[in-house]
Amino acid sequence: MKINFLTNWSIGQKFCSDQIHLVYFNLRRAVGADVSSKY
Repeated sequence: MKINFLTNWSIGQKFCSDQIHLVYFNLRRAVGADVSSKY
């Protein structure tokens, strides 16, 4: 039970970090496009 919980937790951590990375990448790309269109 504890091992299963730890496995699920690590999978959840990886999923969260992937989601944060995806959001950060899209945000940075949007900001970059905004800056390049301004200048």
